[in-house]
Amino acid sequence: MDVNRTQSPPVQTLDNIDIRLPLRTILPNGVSLDSINQGEQEVVRFDMFFEGGHWHQTQKLQAVFTNRMLREGSHKYNSAEIAE
Repeated sequence: MDVNRTQSPPVQTLDNIDIRLPLRTILPNGVSLDSINQGEQEVVRFDMFFEGGHWHQTQKLQAVFTNRMLREGSHKYNSAEIAE
């Protein structure tokens, strides 16, 4: 099947969009957890976002060395144990 790239595809309007708003829960450690109940199904994606990086560091190079430690490990734990 050859695609004619000089012609745009036909535009279709959507009749019904079901956008569910997340339910926000504050965990005991103060982290907010946003979840959307879509019924029972396999998890296809799980993202965790935390404030970090040089915008949130209290000392110079704190973010750089924290990131390096997570990748390389420390005296007590290797990187796989830290990731666990």
